[in-house]
Amino acid sequence: MLLNEVANTKTIFIFRTDKKLLISENGIVSKGSWEYLGHNSLLFETNKQTLLLKHSFADEHVMAFKIDGTDGFLFLRNAAKFDEEIYSIERVVKFLENKYCKNDLLNNSFSLNSHGIPVYSETSKKRIFNFTLGRHDKIYIFFADGISGSLFKGYATKRYFFYHSKLGKKYCYDKDECISELYKNKRYDT
Repeated sequence: MLLNEVANTKTIFIFRTDKKLLISENGIVSKGSWEYLGHNSLLFETNKQTLLLKHSFADEHVMAFKIDGTDGFLFLRNAAKFDEEIYSIERVVKFLENKYCKNDLLNNSFSLNSHGIPVYSETSKKRIFNFTLGRHDKIYIFFADGISGSLFKGYATKRYFFYHSKLGKKYCYDKDECISELYKNKRYDT
């Protein structure tokens, strides 16, 4: 099942052994194909588009693929392995944090980047609108130590910001600073 932020869409991928792909979107089925290309690369082909994906993570519950040439990820969950309906990326991240990251935190086995924060991955930008912020892009950040959060980029201002636990909306100089400040706020509540 594809994980996306559109709650009204349920997309199920059925991978057949003959490299055929069935895609059910709210019960409407289309056909495509899939092919393993080697070097952790997978090709999805439908009548709408062709995607080249690089394997990032997999276990019996979740698979994550990086969309080649972008910062975006495609998350798939094994619908047969979850007892509850999990449609949002944030809920799957919480599940994975509980399963894997708590042990990593105890062992401190994650590595730090050049800014002194744990390495991280991020989703592609999602354009959203609300009456308070107007039009903006939202990006989910997942740190190796299990901390996660969201940062935003204003559509008109092009400035990055996040929601500080004490100060509210906090603007940053650039994306790197915003990610670093987001982590410090989540980790140390500063």
